[in-house]
Amino acid sequence: EGWKPEEDVELIPLDPDQPDRKARIGSRLSPEEKVELTTFLQSNKDMFAWSPSDMPGIDPNIICHRLHVNPACKPVAQKRRNFAPERVAIIEAEIDKLLAAGFIEELLSFKDAYSGYNQIMMHGDDKAKTSFIIERGTYCYKVMPFGLKNAGATYQRLVNKIFKEQIGKTMEVYVDDMLVKAPKRADHIGNLTESFSLLRQYRMKLNPSKCTFG
Repeated sequence: EGWKPEEDVELIPLDPDQPDRKARIGSRLSPEEKVELTTFLQSNKDMFAWSPSDMPGIDPNIICHRLHVNPACKPVAQKRRNFAPERVAIIEAEIDKLLAAGFIEELLSFKDAYSGYNQIMMHGDDKAKTSFIIERGTYCYKVMPFGLKNAGATYQRLVNKIFKEQIGKTMEVYVDDMLVKAPKRADHIGNLTESFSLLRQYRMKLNPSKCTFG
């Protein structure tokens, strides 16, 4: 819910069975507040993503990413590039990582859609427009790559839709940065509960390495 200097945070365990999974909370909270916040986070440990398999992805019925491509523009054939064997091996290793994460798929493979990352799905009509070719096949993006020029705008529309009742009251949201706030300290857990409920409803997960609570 916000960034703090390292000296102002401490790590708390989220799952006793997996001690390496921890969350960051403010070190200046009172002992009672630390206990309450720790209990809340441990009861919501499923909201944190530790690997691609933990991120089910946003329901395409909620939002999809579209590419604003002028249909009058004709595709331009690109010159084939030849890579040294060691570079080919590196490229194929990266392809394997993206496939394993559910980030890309083989073009025209017609597999069941599997959303591997906490990302917005590409619209079906636009998948082919993201295609790229390597020696072993042609691939396209299943989910919105954040490198696209208008990706941030699509993500902003998503969070504006999800948190429309909270923004300006109990939350502030800018793209993937979210701040949960409360005028009274006693209200903070309640506001966190509300925001976590919405995140769960829309199948969004949090990156534990980028979150600080309290």
